[in-house]
Amino acid sequence: MASDENEEKLLRSVALQNAQSILLARQQAEQALIQAKAALELRTEELAHSLAMMRATLESTTDGILVTDGGGKVTGFNGNFVEMWRAPSETMDSREHRQLLEVWGRQFKDPDQFRLRVEEIYASSPPESYDLLELVDGRVVERFSKIQRIDELNVGRVWSFRDITERRRAEEALQKQSEWLRVTLGSIGDAVVTTDTEGRITYLKAVAESLTGWSNDEAAGQPLETVFRIITNRPASRSRTRREGRSGKASSSGWRTIPSSSGKTARNDRSTTVPPQ
Repeated sequence: MASDENEEKLLRSVALQNAQSILLARQQAEQALIQAKAALELRTEELAHSLAMMRATLESTTDGILVTDGGGKVTGFNGNFVEMWRAPSETMDSREHRQLLEVWGRQFKDPDQFRLRVEEIYASSPPESYDLLELVDGRVVERFSKIQRIDELNVGRVWSFRDITERRRAEEALQKQSEWLRVTLGSIGDAVVTTDTEGRITYLKAVAESLTGWSNDEAAGQPLETVFRIITNRPASRSRTRREGRSGKASSSGWRTIPSSSGKTARNDRSTTVPPQ
């Protein structure tokens, strides 16, 4: 009997220890699960914040942005892109870049060339690409693309589009204005010189070239007083003329300076100039 009782006590003791070990292991497992869940929730929040920041960045840029994977499937875009290309929602919902090209190609004089260029970029996979796109409605768009990498792995391409229509028009208007000024200066019979705000020569008309002995190319960038040596009957008036020329006032020697936003234009009515020795 005593032996049976001892054996029963031993079994109860072992069972109790096993139960305590199992309970402890369960508690540890539950604690580990709680910690893992907390870490996962924190990571999820961080990822959601990161995605929100990336989306906000995409939406805040003035360029239209399109992101595609290696197979040409659209993985992201911003509102400026949709607005720039006037893409209907059902077209964007397709998420297929090549299908989108079919729709956008109608905005070009040569849709086939537009699509072929994109296919060429996909096939050759250059690190970067640049194209100037001219649309049938008169808009001009710069297109940049760059490979997207994660941990040195090529995961797709980022395409950015910038509408430069207004800049192109401003450049063309400036070019026309410059041509008009060139023709206007060419029609003036006097010697005309233009300088920048630092008093360095930017242009010599042919008559001024003859008077100074300097060609337009030689004089470009030279200080005005280096090219023009103005002689009058009174020695003191030469320095005064130079000071007045730099200040933009009319000089008694016949050279007149006309202030402008980019510098000054000097015009000769009657002075005598001597080329530097």
